[in-house]
Amino acid sequence: NPVEISSRFKPGIDLAARYIHFAYVHLEAKNDSYIDEVTGLHNQRYLPMALEHEIQRTKREATKFTLLFLDIDYFKMVNDGRGHWVGSKLLQELGKLLKGQVRACDYVFRYGGDEFIIILGNADSEQAKVAAERIRKAVESHSFQADGHTLNLTVSIGLASYPEHAQSAVALIKLADEAMYYGKRKSRNIVFVAS
Repeated sequence: NPVEISSRFKPGIDLAARYIHFAYVHLEAKNDSYIDEVTGLHNQRYLPMALEHEIQRTKREATKFTLLFLDIDYFKMVNDGRGHWVGSKLLQELGKLLKGQVRACDYVFRYGGDEFIIILGNADSEQAKVAAERIRKAVESHSFQADGHTLNLTVSIGLASYPEHAQSAVALIKLADEAMYYGKRKSRNIVFVAS
């Protein structure tokens, strides 16, 4: 009898459904912990996992990838002069702009404060420099809107490639960060390649 069979399995099915629901909720909570609340981008908690994934993929496929380290020029002046609410709106808009400038397979992170990291898969330093210049120009030419204010921003970008410049995730971030700061000291609104 189909009714008897279904009633025998119902407790097991209910239990399985509860476990599946719990697993789904847990996965959603875990995913949320890797998302930046202000921009909706990945946060720096997810960065080590993404880098490890890219390093393993690069080793398997004998390819390269590049990390871009972006910092907004003079952002402290914006925050101090216009307030943190305006600053947050600008970060949100910049996050959307950055996502629109990269491929679906690339990663975009808010690293913290006004710093962002982009991982460009299957891109050596020359290819990544072209992409970084495109991003820099897109930011420079964009009119940012926040709380009735129209503001212009620029970014300084440092880049380092794996395995060309570094053979570990930590070294890659450090080199890209150093390249960005070197470019900032030079002129700001610049793309600078690690050496």
